Amino acid sequence: MSGSWHILEMILYSLLNFTPYIAIAFYPFRNSLRFSKRITTLLIVAAAILQVFIGLWAGMWGGNASMLSALSTIMYALFYFLAVRTDFGKALFTLLMLSNIANFITACSKCIEGIYFPTLAIQGYRWSFSLIMFLLELLLLIPLAVYMGRTYSTALEQDTAKPTWHFIWLIPATFYVEWYYRLYGSSESALAFAMDPSNTIFLLLINLGALLIYHMVICHIRVIDTNVRLSEQNHALITQQLQYENLKERIDQARQAKHDMRHHVLLLQSLLEDQKYAEAKQYLEAYKLTMPDDRSFRFCDHYAVNALLLYFAQQAKNQETDFEATVQVPEDLNIPDNVLSVLLGNLLENALEASRHVETGKRKITIKSVCSGGMILFKISNTYAGTLLPNKNGLYLSTKHTGSGIGLASVRSIVEQNQGRMEITHTDTQFIVTVMLEQYRTKIMR
Repeated sequence: MSGSWHILEMILYSLLNFTPYIAIAFYPFRNSLRFSKRITTLLIVAAAILQVFIGLWAGMWGGNASMLSALSTIMYALFYFLAVRTDFGKALFTLLMLSNIANFITACSKCIEGIYFPTLAIQGYRWSFSLIMFLLELLLLIPLAVYMGRTYSTALEQDTAKPTWHFIWLIPATFYVEWYYRLYGSSESALAFAMDPSNTIFLLLINLGALLIYHMVICHIRVIDTNVRLSEQNHALITQQLQYENLKERIDQARQAKHDMRHHVLLLQSLLEDQKYAEAKQYLEAYKLTMPDDRSFRFCDHYAVNALLLYFAQQAKNQETDFEATVQVPEDLNIPDNVLSVLLGNLLENALEASRHVETGKRKITIKSVCSGGMILFKISNTYAGTLLPNKNGLYLSTKHTGSGIGLASVRSIVEQNQGRMEITHTDTQFIVTVMLEQYRTKIMR
């Protein structure tokens, strides 16, 4: 075997062990690249050349396999985080997941090579190894690429599950540590371990379990997003229903007023004809008091916020809670209705639930808002009874179920996505949440 041919074999192996995986890794983030596609392509080429150099180092100059594997992974990760602009947890989860799959294909290829090409298998980086790896990649990576495009990409786009990505990367990280230990940490050499069919079967079972867990994680994230969307739709339906009920009530009142107006006019006309001006004035004052109070229908000019406040004002009245709203929300506020509905809906729902535990006569909910200088600020305060239990994220444990409250977590997620600010304070009897958002951002995220 000539030296040039062996160099070509090592280059082929290095490219097969890098190119398909980096392509799949970039695909879900194709719209979140830090650089232009041209620069990203050049960086991929440079990274591929670097991986080839590490492969030649390992194959020709006998470098430490475990050290070079760790070095290759670190450089691969640094390049990936440099080129992709996304949440750290999402990128790390993707990277570790693909690294585990790559390790399995590599070990499986070596095992199959040992069965069909036993002489070549012990030499390392031969054409037989690359051929089997290429066939396995065709068999396994094409379905994986389809899955990444159709299912995985959509899960990555869901910002509603952003807190989940902060820690679920630990799942593939655990499998990666297991892989590293199995290949390089035991007394048995990595080559001997990979060529043992029983080990390959064991690794296959481990990988099937890992893939199942990965899929369950993705399904969980999609369920979170679905639940948030359903919550937004429920708030929208409540808003529409409340507006319909208010409109119907106004129509009924207008119909009744029209029916009664003739009698009022005839009586006033009679009093004026008899020159009973004082009685006519007194009658007008009394009639004025019977007219509908427009304030009960209008808290602010913004359609969705006004409807939401009307709904919670009625809910507060039903549970004998004083509800006070002094809000300045313009009709043309440049924040989507669904964002405002979920944000205010969660805060007011929490306030209503907390006030329910306060004795009757002392229950109160107050909401204030100020809109100025391109910013809008909401301040919601409510009475509460009992002891507040903060969690490690600066929020508070729910009084309705075991664990942290979902409402405040959802509000914080919306605030963070829109680069706003959220502050939680409290006294012995008052719980106060202050939220500030930019109202004239070019793009408000949902």
